[in-house]
Amino acid sequence: MGYTRYALILDHADGHLGGAAMRLLEIGVDVLYANDVDEASLMARQEAETLGAVLVPAASSLGFVDRVIQQICTHLDAGPQGLVLLGRDPGERTRSELRSRGVRWGLWDVENERGLRFVMTAAMSTGHEADPRKDIRVPTDLEAIACMGRHRKEARVHDISVGGVYLAAEHPFLAGSSLSIDITLPSGPLWAKGDVVSAKTADMQVRPDIPEGMGVAFTQINDDARETLRAYIADQVALYEI
Repeated sequence: MGYTRYALILDHADGHLGGAAMRLLEIGVDVLYANDVDEASLMARQEAETLGAVLVPAASSLGFVDRVIQQICTHLDAGPQGLVLLGRDPGERTRSELRSRGVRWGLWDVENERGLRFVMTAAMSTGHEADPRKDIRVPTDLEAIACMGRHRKEARVHDISVGGVYLAAEHPFLAGSSLSIDITLPSGPLWAKGDVVSAKTADMQVRPDIPEGMGVAFTQINDDARETLRAYIADQVALYEI
């Protein structure tokens, strides 16, 4: 079940990413930590099979970023898209330069746990064949109702993609259950059918960053609803793109 992926934090004097390392551990991301490019490059070579992303301070110079891309991102499945910048927004000119280098993700508010969870999931799953979920997932806190026959359960959407949803709910339905789901998007209600593919109950001591609930794969969703969902996801993704 699943696979182990590490995030490599490459810090420097202007970065102060120690706090980010602690937050990553709190949300269930295993972390490697380095203070210079050569040290990080050695780690990347040693952990090439399990390294999922590299994080650097947003205050880094473009020359520093170029070294990271050349010496570290070559060991990532996602290449430069596995590079995440954390810290204060460096401004449009720098962001344009970063985009031209293939860098995609940035988080300017490192206290934003939902955003941190998203950029890490996006960067670490891009291009990795062991991740069975090929659709990008975005974190949310939308309201939802899941029904199985006459059984009705209120839930919150922990994250969602065009292919499925994780519903945070007490006493989730069991894996294999077939559900109908109503989700309240900002643009209006969305209805779909799906099958529960995983369930986490309160007594399970796994993934403390994932709440009690259930992962559901959509089995039926009409074209209009799917396009509405795609538009919502695109809007959320844009919040974290450089």
